[in-house]
Amino acid sequence: MKKYIRITILIIVLLLNIFLIKKDVFYNVEIIINGNEEVILNVFDDYIDEGSYLLVNKSSIKEKLYDLEVTNNLNNNILGEYKITYKYKHKGKYYSKDRIIKVVDTKAPELKVGSDTVYKYNNTYSKLYYKANDNYDGDLTKNVNVTYQGTEVELKVKDSSNNETVVVLPIKEVEVEPLTLKLIGSPNYYVEVNHEYNEKGIKVFDGDSELKDYEVSIDSDLDLSHAGTYTIKYTAERYEVKSTIFRTINVYEKEEVPVKETNKEKKEKVVYLTFDDGPCAYTEDFLKVLDEYNAKATFFVTDQFNGKYLDLIKKESDAGHAIAVHTNTHQYSIYTSVEDYINDFNTMNDKIESITGSKTNMFRFPGGSSNTISRNYSNGIMKRLANLMESKGYAYFDWNVDSTDGAGSGTNTIINNVLNGVRKNNESVVLMHDIHKSTLNALPTILDTLSKEGYTFEVLTEDTMKAHHGINN
Repeated sequence: MKKYIRITILIIVLLLNIFLIKKDVFYNVEIIINGNEEVILNVFDDYIDEGSYLLVNKSSIKEKLYDLEVTNNLNNNILGEYKITYKYKHKGKYYSKDRIIKVVDTKAPELKVGSDTVYKYNNTYSKLYYKANDNYDGDLTKNVNVTYQGTEVELKVKDSSNNETVVVLPIKEVEVEPLTLKLIGSPNYYVEVNHEYNEKGIKVFDGDSELKDYEVSIDSDLDLSHAGTYTIKYTAERYEVKSTIFRTINVYEKEEVPVKETNKEKKEKVVYLTFDDGPCAYTEDFLKVLDEYNAKATFFVTDQFNGKYLDLIKKESDAGHAIAVHTNTHQYSIYTSVEDYINDFNTMNDKIESITGSKTNMFRFPGGSSNTISRNYSNGIMKRLANLMESKGYAYFDWNVDSTDGAGSGTNTIINNVLNGVRKNNESVVLMHDIHKSTLNALPTILDTLSKEGYTFEVLTEDTMKAHHGINN
């Protein structure tokens, strides 16, 4: 009897399994993405997602479910490939599907040339002034290639996406030497929206002699009420021979730019080691220690040693570490004006590009965004810089763990500050400097201890936590 009951139960269980299996086989769930599954988006253009829906057993009824999770790492300010993932929970099971977003740049650079003619006098060509600006790469003037071809001059410039602009000018031989024009002040100015711009003017020279009060025409598209990049064109003419020069005015918003939040996955026990002020004589030793523990870091680099150690930036990059701008000179006088800071920043980023092959969009302010030393140079400069840099797509990083090595702390103090600080956070951005021997001596203990405690060491990216401080100027 008992044997019969056991056989009956076994048969029932088998029949139930067969039923459930058959039910699952014929139970079809599919995610349908509205619109294209691969979208080409021009950089800086807004993206409006068309969404998705669940199709059950090929039913044409769009089933509206509320347990839909959408993850999106799209940054329409940075070229690249991004992914939007639609994840549904339906009857206890999860289903997901991706939409690919490719952010591209299809707009050619703008190339402005000061004159429509190049003059030739005694086998010497008149000075040719031009400005090249790209919607994504910014100022490309230094990338303009100028070729003299018989009776024509060709100016050509390409951006990082290989979009090209070409301008061809005729060459005209003249019997009088063209005037030479020189700007008074900088060729680039930064002005807040609705603030006053003070015109500096130009000087006019005939050879080496300055012509005082020479008539100069000024043509400008400057609009101080709207943010943008504008051009002032100065022209002086003699005997129908025109000489022209440019000045660029960058008008930027005063309002604070909100930090863009990402839908990145929250991380735990992650350490972002950051090293400021190098490369220097100790940097190679830092790289060896990091390699020994298979740890990655981010180097906020400078050229404060006048090119002596710049080749080490290539070694940092080749080893898988992240490279970011700190400053070219590390002189706080770069906070004298927005223009001074931007010039210093661009100089360092250009050096990074020449060494590694690409620029970086990450940086750290000397002294951090909360520094008050900048008050000695310009009131409110930090807020203006933070707003401007973020509006241009750059990401600045402060820190939430300070090793205090910059204050001259010894090895043991550095170790204790880092270990105690990291243990308080899920994600830690640790401030250190690779110009201190005490930090180098502390690094093996820090890496060994935190590795054994389950921490990992990753590089910063534009999507990782930035640990922003409060701006005090």
